Amino acid sequence: MNPGFGGVHPEPIAKYLGSLAGSIGTGMGDFGLATDGDADRIGAMDERGNFVDPHKIMSLAFQFLVEKRGWRGPVVRTVLLPA
Repeated sequence: MNPGFGGVHPEPIAKYLGSLAGSIGTGMGDFGLATDGDADRIGAMDERGNFVDPHKIMSLAFQFLVEKRGWRGPVVRTVLLPA
């Protein structure tokens, strides 16, 4: 493993995902997902090679779960209060 990430920042943001955008642009996929080294951050590229930030990714995921799967209820809780 290379702890320096080969001189590339491991952050999945637009300026570091040119290779992913290029691959999509040449028809190697319909969209792309990228994570950092420990997968606690995410970024994506749409079918045109445009960056999709994590906030939009989560919003789209929730929209799918509500509209297509019919899920209802709380989405996120940071603290569980005692009953």
